[in-house]
Amino acid sequence: MDNCIHQMRINSEIELLEDLLKWCAFNAEISNWRTIDPRRPFHSLRPEWFKRFVLRDALLPWVQSTLGISEFYPDELRANTRPVGLARHLFQRMQRAQNEAGSDSKAIASHNLETSKRVNEPTVFVLGCPRSGTTLLRAMLMGHPHLFAGPELHLGQYKSMRSRERKIVDTKQYWRVMGLCQTLVHMKGWSEKRAFQYVSRLTSKDASIEEVYRLLHRWSPKPILVDKSPALSFELEYLEMLEQRFERARYLWITRHPFPVIRSMINLQICPPNPNFTFEQAQEWWVRHNRNAMSFLSSLPGDRWMRISYESLMLDPGGVLAGVTRFLGLEFDSRMLDVYDGTRIINGIGCINLRKRERVDPSLADKWRSDGVRYQLSAQAIKLSKILNYSVEPKD
Repeated sequence: MDNCIHQMRINSEIELLEDLLKWCAFNAEISNWRTIDPRRPFHSLRPEWFKRFVLRDALLPWVQSTLGISEFYPDELRANTRPVGLARHLFQRMQRAQNEAGSDSKAIASHNLETSKRVNEPTVFVLGCPRSGTTLLRAMLMGHPHLFAGPELHLGQYKSMRSRERKIVDTKQYWRVMGLCQTLVHMKGWSEKRAFQYVSRLTSKDASIEEVYRLLHRWSPKPILVDKSPALSFELEYLEMLEQRFERARYLWITRHPFPVIRSMINLQICPPNPNFTFEQAQEWWVRHNRNAMSFLSSLPGDRWMRISYESLMLDPGGVLAGVTRFLGLEFDSRMLDVYDGTRIINGIGCINLRKRERVDPSLADKWRSDGVRYQLSAQAIKLSKILNYSVEPKD
């Protein structure tokens, strides 16, 4: 239900449209708002308003202060690209909110995962804490002729496409939209603009997440789809949702010593626009992601998941990848080792350091030791480190 004030100064759709046109005139630097044709699209006034996220952020303060509507999302602009259409939509929202306020009712839209058609196509998920080598592993897997491993999709942790976009907007982590669009560009040969428009249509119709995964499988040039999104292990609930949605999905869990992960998370802004992590936050994330992955995978048959250590992957990439392909029922392909052959989408959403290098450097496996990186970990982190066979004693 919208959080609207009871006494609105906007009493009709025409008044709302006039106020919206005044807002447009002010922000587009047009002297007379009456000269604006309300049937023309917003981007005819300012080109950057073609992007729904940009227009939504610009409109939000006006929507909240003038209309008293607390929540306003980009998907509402998909079918309302003109002032006349948006004014009608917002006025109808105000009316619905006022009607609901009297009855104290609340409509809840949800997708029932149990009744949604499960995804039967072969799918592999790469799990791991951020800064643990998930992007490097994804890029290596992309080199196999039977594996399509694109940038971070950020799909599986959401209930539907509309809830996906709205949660992304609420946290202002707009970069999470990019990976799916980059994947579509690569799969379909589309322009970035066309890919964004297609995702916008999926969001507007509130497509199920299962439907989007099936589309990706249909359009993938390779038979097995690999989804590398570290956010999947942030909540145990997200992982459990995957089991509801997919028929015998398989999982690759990559772990890394906590010290270099914590240092990297402190030094890099991995979740913009949030500030860099503190030591306590980085440590909590390392524990949280790995504990959730371990708890979830331990409940599955052993033939459906495999743990990989970042250190082993760096020191013996051929041996580790040979084991991964055996696990997936595939033959090892040496092209997996050439991460920089131009086919791995390394400029996609993921580790920004990968694109700065020209080769896989084995010395990065334990460079933190020579750099003297040491932390006093919590009892919880120490316990998990021992389970994962990582020594965290000060003398290490």
